[in-house]
Amino acid sequence: MKQRSLIILLLFSMTVNVAGLGFFFGQQASARAVGDATRAYPGWVRQLPEQRRAELRPILREQNRLTRPERRALRAQHREVQTALLAEPFDLAQLDRALDTLNHQLEDNQRRRKAAFLEVVQALSKAERQLLALDLNRGERMSSKLRARPDKRG
Repeated sequence: MKQRSLIILLLFSMTVNVAGLGFFFGQQASARAVGDATRAYPGWVRQLPEQRRAELRPILREQNRLTRPERRALRAQHREVQTALLAEPFDLAQLDRALDTLNHQLEDNQRRRKAAFLEVVQALSKAERQLLALDLNRGERMSSKLRARPDKRG
């Protein structure tokens, strides 16, 4: 009788564990499949009501999709700079070219991000722009606190 109880308890425990793992992985897959483009954006977007976030989501998702290749290109160019820095024999001209290319990519990226930012801001109401302004100010306050307390930098 005692052995039967242990087997039942073991089966129950395994069932709960498998169900828990299934729930966990199901949530993870669901979050990745659907994805909320607003999660990658600052807090002011997440503060908006769900209906408004849903309205902005296509714009934000499209911007995220368009910036993926840019991020890859910038990472590749950073690797070129690193390669030039580590080259033996060191070639200053090669490093200069790599830095120039990186600079051009960063300038192009900045122009595209500015246009994307303006597109989002254009779709915002006055109250939403105020939230954005407060959020931008919060970032400034945070960086001034970090400058005041260099020991707290991450």
